[in-house]
Amino acid sequence: MAIQYQYPRKNPPAGADLVLISDTEDALTPNATKSVTVQSIVDLATVGAAGVSSLNTLTGALTLAGGVNITTISSGGNTITVNFEIEQNLDLGAYDLTSTSGVKNGLVNIVAGGTGGITLNPDTGYVVIDKNTWPNADGTAGQVLITDGGGTLSWSALNSSVGPGTQLTFPIFATTTTLGDSVLVQKADTTGINATYELGLLGNGTSHGLLKIYCEAGSAHYVGIKGPNHTGGVTYTLQLPNALPAVANQILESNASGTLSWIPTPSSGGTPGGSTTQVQFNDSGAFAGEAELTYNKTSNTLTTDNVAAKQFTSGESAITSSSGAATWNASQGTFGKITLTENTTLAITNLPVGTPAILKVTQAAGSSFNITAYTVSGGAVVWPGGTVPTITATVNSVDIISFLADSADIYASANQDFK
Repeated sequence: MAIQYQYPRKNPPAGADLVLISDTEDALTPNATKSVTVQSIVDLATVGAAGVSSLNTLTGALTLAGGVNITTISSGGNTITVNFEIEQNLDLGAYDLTSTSGVKNGLVNIVAGGTGGITLNPDTGYVVIDKNTWPNADGTAGQVLITDGGGTLSWSALNSSVGPGTQLTFPIFATTTTLGDSVLVQKADTTGINATYELGLLGNGTSHGLLKIYCEAGSAHYVGIKGPNHTGGVTYTLQLPNALPAVANQILESNASGTLSWIPTPSSGGTPGGSTTQVQFNDSGAFAGEAELTYNKTSNTLTTDNVAAKQFTSGESAITSSSGAATWNASQGTFGKITLTENTTLAITNLPVGTPAILKVTQAAGSSFNITAYTVSGGAVVWPGGTVPTITATVNSVDIISFLADSADIYASANQDFK
């Protein structure tokens, strides 16, 4: 088999970096005639399957067909400064694939194996790895990478607000500033977190710290536990009991230290017994009322059929006169006291039927005054023999007058001139 090559005629073009190039016909065809031309390396377009073992400075466009490798780039300052496509492997050895000038805006697709590292520096362009476009600049401290769902990654501040149903893996802290191994961890089932010792929910200056405990459906309903108002200025802790209540229908009660314990729930749910104005009392664990035990808040009167007491104390009512008239409101006290500074009348009001009352009358120093009349609304004040006593005129003398109310009238008697 013989292959014939047809070389160019004499007087080849002048210039540097010229090579002899065969045409593209099959070099193995017997008796084929090959045309060999002189071309500048600048016009070099394609290198076939025969391969290239070394390159000097190369400009222009270069395409390597399937099965073609660039196996060596010599260390004598040789560079590749063209756009090219490699369909198989590119072995750079210990050297970098760089651009020495111009704008680095090309796209480099790398499909590689092995254990070596890859450093990508696109300058102002973008790096795309597995169809994900990475940012072309560094973020700020504390930011994280997020995706838009369309393959574009960007830097973003860590979102500290997590909505219902969001799953978030927290960092683990041993103190407030140091990373550790036991403080905050995500549970294996990804449904919650565990905090060692203390978990704080801070207010933001406007809203209180709030713990929301949601129902089994997710974010449909929740029970919230909110922090106290700042104006109270008090910090306290409530400690739960260490066991469930022994019986049903118990409630939590706190002592002065914040320790909670179970106590029985008041029977009847605290609903009053009896009717309006009836005083409530414990009737075998339930509220009850009686028609014979009532309280009138308007007149401040407690009414009952029987009172059993070892001691009964009456309130004291101070009485003064003005312009010759005085009033004794017995509901303010059934023990009245008056020091005479003028001649006066005395009206007695609100003395309950059957209730005794005592009036102490003192004669002022250097004077001799008298109570000239006693009156009661709807009735009369009656005296033994029908005679109204005259108050003792001796300076600083004391007279004691007793009263007992009937249905209409008041019966009175006087013991005078106590010394």
